[in-house]
Amino acid sequence: MAEEKQTNLMGKALIYNYAIIRDAVDETRAKMKEMLDVVRQSDEYRQLENWLAINEQSISELSIEIQQLALMLFRETGDKKPFPGTSIREMKRYEYTMTKAVKWAKVNVPMLIQETVDKKQFEKIVSTMDPELLSVEDIHVFTEPIASIASDLEFAKEFGMEISNE
Repeated sequence: MAEEKQTNLMGKALIYNYAIIRDAVDETRAKMKEMLDVVRQSDEYRQLENWLAINEQSISELSIEIQQLALMLFRETGDKKPFPGTSIREMKRYEYTMTKAVKWAKVNVPMLIQETVDKKQFEKIVSTMDPELLSVEDIHVFTEPIASIASDLEFAKEFGMEISNE
């Protein structure tokens, strides 16, 4: 239980940092746009450009860390909302060779065959079928979890007090 609380606290800390930095980056972009025509060559503008580059890199790194932690927790618990500000959605991913898809479609849905199989229609039809029957044909359907970060993270700014009190 203590480890779960620590992991949840870590998730909150990551989301808090992400929200604060993302808001700061958004505010910086807006300010830079207003200044752009007049002061593009000023020292202040150049400093902001450097700051933005550094913090966009931080967002990128935090995003990866948040998504990895969210996916790890999802795999351990099955919880699709592993910590505040994150969610897991599962996307189907298809693995097959075009040769096998054409062979299968010729027998099962010949209208898909032109010069090649219509990939979008093939995956749509295959998604409704029993994956075990498909695997006999060497067509495999995978469900792949994908971590998302909420666009509205206003609530996460309150985590700063909570994190500092822990």
